[in-house]
Amino acid sequence: RVLKGDTLFSIASDYGIEVQSLARANNLDSPFLLYPGQIITLDTNKLKIAKGNTSQVSNSRIPEIPNRAKKTVYSKNLQWKWPIKGQVIEGFSPDKLQKGIKVKTSAGSTVHAAAPGNVVYAGSGLRGYGKLIIIKHSDMLLSAYANNHKLLVEVGQAVKHKDGISKLGVDGMMYFEIRKDGDPVNPLKYIK
Repeated sequence: RVLKGDTLFSIASDYGIEVQSLARANNLDSPFLLYPGQIITLDTNKLKIAKGNTSQVSNSRIPEIPNRAKKTVYSKNLQWKWPIKGQVIEGFSPDKLQKGIKVKTSAGSTVHAAAPGNVVYAGSGLRGYGKLIIIKHSDMLLSAYANNHKLLVEVGQAVKHKDGISKLGVDGMMYFEIRKDGDPVNPLKYIK
């Protein structure tokens, strides 16, 4: 059952399942919006396990490891900063299906996390976003950085403002979204 603040990306990450596989198993279309109380299928017989490193293990007894919570850098008083210096060439306009902003800058520029959080998605599995990074900042807030050329972070990684998360391509164009409880909000009301 989906809890407040859950995203398809965070659920997939928590269970080691590929996002696209989880979306297909639950008949979800991009942008994979969930709502609290929604039932999500986690039947591993139908799902593709996320790729990872494999190695041979011995049959000897494995020592018990204490349960540790995931390392987070969440803050109740988030301070948002521009992820990149540039010019906003398309503003937020949900009526026109513009759920974020487009920022034009120099080719190859480094994109930074707009606020501290944890990377819940880093890949190119969502059509229309190119190479995409999604950062979870709190139970309610996510930010998305699209149209990247090179990703510098991985799922599960904690990031801060100053951390470079990606490099832009030759067009120097970045698409940026902030979502609150799964709904797009105007990033210009958050970033300073």
